[in-house]
Amino acid sequence: MTPFGTFVRRIRAARGLLMSEMAAALGVSSAFLSSVETGRKAIPAEWQVKVAKILSLDANQKRELAAAIESSATKVSIELRGRSAGHRDAAIAFARSFDSLSTDDLKAIKAVVAKRGGGVG
Repeated sequence: MTPFGTFVRRIRAARGLLMSEMAAALGVSSAFLSSVETGRKAIPAEWQVKVAKILSLDANQKRELAAAIESSATKVSIELRGRSAGHRDAAIAFARSFDSLSTDDLKAIKAVVAKRGGGVG
């Protein structure tokens, strides 16, 4: 179960909303919603707003939902159009070496990003 799935199921249960009812409100099948909750399918981009509305989330819950969606991501994309050659080279080098980065490497990268105001969980 992804953080998104855990969050949505908890709130849905508290609201007495069945999975089938939520799926219908999202315009998808229960099987698709279940696949998204368990991480077998990606969370559609427009769902953050739709889920917040369907579940009548307050401001704190909307922040929790956003964090759960971010924590559930299985892919990250970087728009390289209009970027400098240095930016493109750095992004590609990072992607190619991602699996071989050590814990210390990752901590160092997170420290650099955090110093520049980029939040990293």
